[in-house]
Amino acid sequence: MTDDEYRPIEVVEVGSGPPRPARPPRAGNRTDALLTLMVVGVFAGAGCSAFTAWTVHQQTEDSRKVNCAYVTAGGERAREYDDLEDYEKGIVDALDCDIKGR
Repeated sequence: MTDDEYRPIEVVEVGSGPPRPARPPRAGNRTDALLTLMVVGVFAGAGCSAFTAWTVHQQTEDSRKVNCAYVTAGGERAREYDDLEDYEKGIVDALDCDIKGR
């Protein structure tokens, strides 16, 4: 037989049993589920961001209060702004501490 001669194509069936009917489409809409998941993710991200911002804000306020208390604390009497050294005045001004005479 040469390459130019006609020969029938052999059809081979693979699998077991008769063909099965096509699966019915899935119930529900994937687009709605995906949109719902995206909305939940956005709100979860916004909530986490807000919580982080509030935590950082509170930590900054606490740190400011501790630093102001350290700079303005005196021994037996409360210190006044004029009693502070120049670097302490800079710290008090930068932290906006409440001190008498400022």
